[in-house]
Amino acid sequence: MQCGSLTKAAEILKLTQPGISHAITSLENELGFSLITRNRSGIHLTHNGEHMLPYIRDILTLNNTIKQEAAAINGFRSWSSKSRLIY
Repeated sequence: MQCGSLTKAAEILKLTQPGISHAITSLENELGFSLITRNRSGIHLTHNGEHMLPYIRDILTLNNTIKQEAAAINGFRSWSSKSRLIY
């Protein structure tokens, strides 16, 4: 997690901060543990978040690949994806 804040991540991804926060909270609820901690200095990965980050990146990379391949099959040059992860 390199942005340090959900607001900065939202700006980079061209999403809303509440949308990103909701997605993270939903994933945390599904997994049953916290991925990030929030405090005045920003956001930080928890130990579990650090452990899960490579897997989350792999999923997002595969998601982008699937969308790009589908776009190629459909005759488009590229797919504009908002599921990028800040490395």
